Amino acid sequence: MTPAISICIPTYNRADSLGNLVRRFLADKFEDFELIIANDCSTDHTDDVMTEFSVEDSDKRIKYFKHQTNIGIKANWDFVVRKATAPLIFRIDDDDYVSREFLTKMVGLFDRYKSIGSAYSGFSYDSNGSTTEIIDRATFGSDVITSKRFCRNFLLHNPFPAVHFASVVFRREVAEKVDFFTPPYCDQLFALALATQAPVGYIPEPLFYYVQHDEARHSNAHGVHADPLNLYKKVYHAGIPCFNLDPYIQSIKEQVHKRHSIIYPCTDLYTTRANFKSRRLVIKTALDRMRQIPSLRFNPLFWATLLSMLGPDWLVTWLRNIYRRRKA
Repeated sequence: MTPAISICIPTYNRADSLGNLVRRFLADKFEDFELIIANDCSTDHTDDVMTEFSVEDSDKRIKYFKHQTNIGIKANWDFVVRKATAPLIFRIDDDDYVSREFLTKMVGLFDRYKSIGSAYSGFSYDSNGSTTEIIDRATFGSDVITSKRFCRNFLLHNPFPAVHFASVVFRREVAEKVDFFTPPYCDQLFALALATQAPVGYIPEPLFYYVQHDEARHSNAHGVHADPLNLYKKVYHAGIPCFNLDPYIQSIKEQVHKRHSIIYPCTDLYTTRANFKSRRLVIKTALDRMRQIPSLRFNPLFWATLLSMLGPDWLVTWLRNIYRRRKA
C-alpha cells in the first residue's frame, strides 16, 4: 500500500547523525511513511549503520541507495526525491531532526487544505543543545497564504524569510510540475518554485530543528556565495519556466535587483564569518563584493555590516539573535 508520506534523506559522511535520525523516525507514533536514504558515496561507516537497520526494519519501510561515485549534493537531492512513491514528500538533511508531532501535523495540514502544494512549520536553531525558536507570524497570518504573498516575502521582504527551506513538505504532483531539483535549484529556489504552483501552508509551532555546527563548515557543496546576485540571476536569467511564466515575479524584477544588490552582499559577510570563523575571509569577501558591485563602496549599511562582522564573536551572535527575533 502506498504510504502517506515519503521521508527522503540525502547523506554524505554523517553515519552517526544519520543513524540517530533514522531511529527517531522509526520510533515515531506516526507510522504511515517510507524512509528513502541516498548515500552519496560516503567514505565513513554509513553502510554499516544501514546494514543494522536492514535487520531491524521488519516492515521494510526503509529503502537504501548508494552511489558508486560522488554525484554532489543537489544531484543527490534530485535522486532521492524522485525515488519517493507517496503523494507527500519531505526531504531532510542527515544532521537535522523533527519533533514527534511533525509528521502527524504536517499530513493533517495537507488533508485539511487540499489546495496547498507545500508547507512549513516553525523551527528552531539547535547549537550545542541551545535552541532559538522562530515562528513566522509576519508572513503567515493564517494556516494558508497565497502564492503571491509567499513569493513577495521571499524575494523582497528579506533574503532569509523566517521559514527554514529545508523543512518544506510538498505534494509530489506539484514537484513534478517544476521538475523536482533538475533545474539549477538550491533549497531556496525549490521552495520558490513550489510556491509558484499553489498556495503555501504553515504550522506556527517549532516542529523542525536545524542543527548548527560550531566548527568551520566543510561539505561537498562549493561556491554557494560566489555571486551576491546569484539568486536574482537564477530567478530571472536562468530560463526556469515556472519563474519566467509567473506574471507577479516578473512584475517585481527591478525591485528585486535593487534589493538584492544591497542586502545579499551584507548577508554574505555574515555567512562567511558564521560558517568559516575567519575575519580574513570576511575582508576578502567584502573586497570581492565591492569589485562586483562598485556602489557598495558608498553604502553605509554595507560598511556597518563589515565592521560588525570583524568584531568579537559575542557581537556577531548578539546581532544574529536580534535579527532572528525581529523577524519572528
